[in-house]
This record gives sequence, C-alpha cells and structure tokens, in this order.
Amino acid sequence: MVTKEKLKHLRNEFNLRNTERNLIEELAVIKNETGFMTELVEELLQQTSELQYQVEMIEICKASEETKIQNNIACLKEHKNGFDDYFAKEKEILRTQHQEQRNKEAEEEENERKKNAQVLEIDEQFKIEADCIEKECEEIEKECGVLTKRNRAIMLQLRRRLIESENTRRALLKQMKQESNVEE
Repeated sequence: MVTKEKLKHLRNEFNLRNTERNLIEELAVIKNETGFMTELVEELLQQTSELQYQVEMIEICKASEETKIQNNIACLKEHKNGFDDYFAKEKEILRTQHQEQRNKEAEEEENERKKNAQVLEIDEQFKIEADCIEKECEEIEKECGVLTKRNRAIMLQLRRRLIESENTRRALLKQMKQESNVEE
C-alpha cells in the first residue's frame, strides 16, 4: 500500500516535471517570437526613418527647383526689359525681329508653365506617397502596440502557470517527506 502511494506520488511528480518542462519550452518559444517581433519592429522603424529622409530630400530638391525657376523667371524678365528698351529705340527697323522675340518668349514661358505644372504634379504625388507612408507607419505602430500587449499577457500567464506548478511540486514533496517521516 505504501509502495502504491509512493508510485502514485512519483507518477504525479513525473507529470508535474513534464508539465514544468513543457511550460519552460513554451516560454522559450515565446521569448524567441518576442525577439523576432522586436527585430521586425526595429527594421520597420529603420525603414520609416529612411523613407522620412527620402521625403526630406525630395522637399529639398523641390525648394531648389523652385529657386531655379524663380531665378530663370527673373532672368527672363530682365532680358525682356532690356529688349523692350532696345526695341523702343529702334522700333521701326527691328519690328519683325521683335515679333519673333515675342513668339520665342511666349514659347519659353509656355515651356516654363509646363515645367511648373509638372513640378507641381510631381510634388502632389510625393505628398500623396508621404501621406500613405505616414498612415502605414501609424498602422504598424498600432499593430506593434497590440502585439506587445499580447506578448506581455502571454508571459504573465506562463509565469503564473510556472509558479503554480512549482508550488504544486513543493507541496507534493512536503507531503511525501511527511508521509515518509510518518512511516518511519
């Protein structure tokens, strides 16, 4: 009868140890998954910062192009004013050349307008892309927050289970010692 009880206790102890091993293995797996998720989050944050850097570079290029356009427009205006003075003095002699120059300037201005329209269109596309990237970043950050909370909850559950199994094992060991002391 005592041997049956010892066997029963040994069986319980064996089961508890197996449960403990399983929980420790689950805990290790969860730690690995958490590490993997953390690496993913860091990689996504790095990509986000790279994208932000690219957006800033685009903004710098935009400002540079706008400055070039303004300088070109100022140069064209100065050029036009110089020709206007020249044409005022020799209006009758250079009438045909004046008309050709006006046509040429109109064409250049049209090209400048087209370029400006293209730059504005490209700007709008970059703004749309930047907004999309920002939205994706926000979604990723939200998802990371949810995953972090979930991992914490799982870790707490595993810790509780581990503590419970340890307490049960200790109680069984105490009980076995008491029973062996009683038998002696």
